[in-house]
Amino acid sequence: MSADLVTNPPLPYLDTIPGGMRQGKNIVVKVTIKPNPTSFQINLQCGMCNNPRSDIAFHFNPRFNEQAISMNTLRDTKWDATDQRHGTNFPFHPNGAYEIMFQCEQHQFKVALNGSHLLDFKHRLPFQNISALAVDGDCVVTEINYQ
Repeated sequence: MSADLVTNPPLPYLDTIPGGMRQGKNIVVKVTIKPNPTSFQINLQCGMCNNPRSDIAFHFNPRFNEQAISMNTLRDTKWDATDQRHGTNFPFHPNGAYEIMFQCEQHQFKVALNGSHLLDFKHRLPFQNISALAVDGDCVVTEINYQ
């Protein structure tokens, strides 16, 4: 069973969410972006399998070359339609340090960046099925806090 606080985990990171996902639960991931990044991803998964891959209820994927945040769901090894947020205010920058909070609500995840609301992502799979967190890409994770 995972601890409620994880510090400086190596990437790729994959571990169970203590107590599973429930309405009102927060997961706070503190990252520092690497120089010359392409992307990084934080996945709220319905298991820890790689082959075949577990369903991913929420794929959060900032893409630096596109200046966009891509969000999606993987079910039965197939991606759903991508929800991509473009804009002139792409909030992530090389070498920047960020606190990303995922708050589970009844119908959606609310995502906050450094304490300010960033976006919402409606549940496409039952949040109760989420059991694992995965992080990978062009970032260094300094802390993961399960609240």
